[in-house]
Amino acid sequence: MTQSVETIGRRINLLGLTEPTIQLHGRKDNEILIQLPGVGDPARARIVLQAGGQLELRLVHPGGPYTSQAEALSPTAAFFRRVRN
Repeated sequence: MTQSVETIGRRINLLGLTEPTIQLHGRKDNEILIQLPGVGDPARARIVLQAGGQLELRLVHPGGPYTSQAEALSPTAAFFRRVRN
């Protein structure tokens, strides 16, 4: 739930509001209370809050450290990726 509150907070910041309230609410904190004072367009706020995430893939190292895709996908390469992270 904490991650959801943080995500909603980032989305609300896109609206440019000065003092929004975002907090866990309800029994066992299973709800999120959002108060947006001064929102001129509630429909726009709803659209921003309900927007889905966007996954973006980028090539980080052209050519990469591997000589082939098969080498990059090998179990040995996977082991070293886990060790580095």
